[in-house]
Amino acid sequence: MARSLLLMTACLTTLQAGCATAVAPAAAPAISSAPTLPTPGPRLPEQLSYRITHSLAGHVGDLSFAVVATRGAQGQTLWTGTGQGGGSFMGFGTKSHFSTTFDPKARQAQAWSLHRDTGSAIIIDEAAQAQPGVVSTHRQRSDKPEEWATLQAGAATFDPLAFLIALRTHGDGEWTAPVLEGRALWSVTATPVNPETILWAGQSVKTLRYRLSAVPLDWQGQRSKTRKLRTFDVWLANTAERTPLALKTSAPLGEVRVELQQQAPRVAQR
Repeated sequence: MARSLLLMTACLTTLQAGCATAVAPAAAPAISSAPTLPTPGPRLPEQLSYRITHSLAGHVGDLSFAVVATRGAQGQTLWTGTGQGGGSFMGFGTKSHFSTTFDPKARQAQAWSLHRDTGSAIIIDEAAQAQPGVVSTHRQRSDKPEEWATLQAGAATFDPLAFLIALRTHGDGEWTAPVLEGRALWSVTATPVNPETILWAGQSVKTLRYRLSAVPLDWQGQRSKTRKLRTFDVWLANTAERTPLALKTSAPLGEVRVELQQQAPRVAQR
């Protein structure tokens, strides 16, 4: 889920999920004599690449994705993200392609897909959210029959990449939302941590740090008995863009880091 939550994944991922775009400054409280600040949102198009490393194994994978502006059926502006990732660790390898369609006005993911090659099977998950919390899913596996199911999540649901996009447009304060990664449902809470300066690409960068807590749920909304709680730390550039710079999470025998490799213009500027 680390890859997908940053997408990210997923992308955590995108988490996401990864679920990278350029974001305008958060709106300030309205003042009658002052102009209205723009709503946070991406300056598109944007394309970013990430390197995935393990504290002991070194380079274990790569991730890249792009987000562009598109038009919906009613002429509304949508943000469409597509990406891919791959890697191997401890003898297990995977490749993935993913996409999401995000409505910035409604701040909701409309549809998303995840195509995974696990080495033993090809799994294609597609989802559509016609209304908040009601997600129609379709799964195709190379080794099993097709499946259709509807998730009643009770609140607007995100894939990992859309979650990351929404986090970048989110104002101050804690935020919790359901995140569907394939068929795995999570309740993800993003909690702001004190802003800090980190060394990235040889320069000091002011960042906004979030702690993500992903609680695994079954489709009835109960805590999963087979999956474990996951936590992630995400650093966003403390700029108008709020570019995702890094993600860190624990892993077997150490920790995994997902770090931005493509230079982002003005990323170190306030």
